[in-house]
Amino acid sequence: MEESSAKQWHAKALETLQKAHKENRELPEIKPFEPYCLRHTFGTRMAPKCDVFALARIMGHSSITITQRYVHTQSEAIEQAFRKLVTDGGHPQESSTEESPIEIEVTVRKSKA
Repeated sequence: MEESSAKQWHAKALETLQKAHKENRELPEIKPFEPYCLRHTFGTRMAPKCDVFALARIMGHSSITITQRYVHTQSEAIEQAFRKLVTDGGHPQESSTEESPIEIEVTVRKSKA
């Protein structure tokens, strides 16, 4: 296996998918992308499922500062975190079927970085 093998397989797969889309327009269109983009997708989707230190280790980063570059937190995830804090009180919820009467509105500002 050569260093460029994965890129060649990726290019061939994209070519095959694009050809299939041209033959059958009901299939989704796959636009070309670099395989490296998948690291961002993985980091973003994994972030709500584990703490940042675990994610940094999973992704092979020496620092969570590097992990921050790969995680693109969505406003829904931030709102969900606050809802969980309120409904759980920061602790595991006791067995109760009552809904929390508290509603939270969160405004997310994008940084200019």
